[in-house]
Amino acid sequence: MNYWPAIKRSIQDNQNRWFLIASGLVLLLAMLLRLWNIGSESAWIDEAYSINLAQHTVSDILTGTAADQHPPLYYLLLKFWLIFGSGVTYARMLSVIIGVICIAQVLHLGKYTAGPVIGLLGGLLVCVSPMHVWYSQEIRMYILLVSLTIASTTSLWWALHGRSASRWAVYAIFSLLAIYTHYFAFLILFSQGIWALLWAWNQINLRHFWYWLISIFTVGLLFLPWLPVAINQFRFHTMTWVQSPTIAVIRDTLLRMIFGIAVLALPEILLWLLGALIVALLGWSIYHHLIKPGEEKQSFFFFTALAVIPFTAISVLAVLFPIYQFKQYLIAISPILLLTASISCCLPRKLNLAAVAVLLVSASVSLTYQQVNLSKDDWQGTAEYLEQHAAAGDVIFTNPAASSLALSLYADLDFPTIGIPENYDIITGGWEGEAATKETVEGRFKQLKESYQRLWLVEFTPEFWDEGQIIESWLELNSSLLSERNFGRIRLRLYNLSP
Repeated sequence: MNYWPAIKRSIQDNQNRWFLIASGLVLLLAMLLRLWNIGSESAWIDEAYSINLAQHTVSDILTGTAADQHPPLYYLLLKFWLIFGSGVTYARMLSVIIGVICIAQVLHLGKYTAGPVIGLLGGLLVCVSPMHVWYSQEIRMYILLVSLTIASTTSLWWALHGRSASRWAVYAIFSLLAIYTHYFAFLILFSQGIWALLWAWNQINLRHFWYWLISIFTVGLLFLPWLPVAINQFRFHTMTWVQSPTIAVIRDTLLRMIFGIAVLALPEILLWLLGALIVALLGWSIYHHLIKPGEEKQSFFFFTALAVIPFTAISVLAVLFPIYQFKQYLIAISPILLLTASISCCLPRKLNLAAVAVLLVSASVSLTYQQVNLSKDDWQGTAEYLEQHAAAGDVIFTNPAASSLALSLYADLDFPTIGIPENYDIITGGWEGEAATKETVEGRFKQLKESYQRLWLVEFTPEFWDEGQIIESWLELNSSLLSERNFGRIRLRLYNLSP
């Protein structure tokens, strides 16, 4: 007996109930995926920095954040979270919870703006997104930024479709929290401003745009206390080691966000064809919605603005300034996948099903590979090895100096630990430091040679501060290598300093 017609009628007659059931299943899957192997990988330097800074006083957190690159909201939230527990896995649970909340927000935003089908498909795509899962398991501010920008975006849609001043107040609150989490939130606010202007223009009534301007002006006033710090951070905290992306790198970034990293195994010509297909589908969908009447037109162009503008802006900024990192694009992951769901639903039924299947299979393969294969560097193994093999008369030298933060999470190393840059401190800053020179290395290591018998050299991307491998060259000439081990990209060497 064919039960499908009866099921379809039941879904149509009880749409809200079925949406809630399906949403619950998606959220359950989201929680399971984000708990999968959550404690299997070591916390890396930036995660260790987050935990360490959050354990300080509020005043020190504000000072330490000002000396770093980001606003303080996440660290203050993490401080509150750590009142009730400790350890790397517990600290990561905050991001897990926020990540699942993100999925609930996407489900709601999709349904509220474009209907239950796009809401569920968009939520499912974000649920299995390897990028979203990764940052939902990291002790950093990025997933909080995603959640707050989704809340801001939802509030904007809500405010534009109503006449209540309280709706704009809610929008302003979430927008303010977002920029106190990460400065890239300004790109989302810029995209929202363009949409608010287009909306007001289409309605032949600029009242809504003026409301948006008032809301943003209020946000700006409330951000003024932190503005001098932000300006200082932009002026002095550059990432000189980051290379400008090529067009191929930007293409791969978009493909990874939609399909996961598995897609990059395709030959280069197929990657270009796939990128061209995505652009063509976007162009076709824009034309399709321009000539087709209906309420879904608004949601489609809303997702398009919130996806295309930030992605393009980040790409242009990355070409002009040394900021390119894959994680910088995370703020666009939700609108990009909601837009992907919208485009898929425009296709004929068989093509729609095929497209959804490809998206889910590719993301699932990428996610499985990501979660099964350890890819973070093994700071726990490094710390435990040092704890077991270091002896009295030893000194630990770390490059970069912030490596000591990660090591301290896993072992109580009762040995002198110094590093480069020498003036680094989690509260006062100095992580950008001064590059090693022959004179500074000569003077520093001569002192170490006079005071200690053996030196443990811990190096992680040492080229940032020792591009010419001056430290390694000095040790080769003035000491003897006793042992060497690698823990991922962490290189650990033991030198005998005695004559």
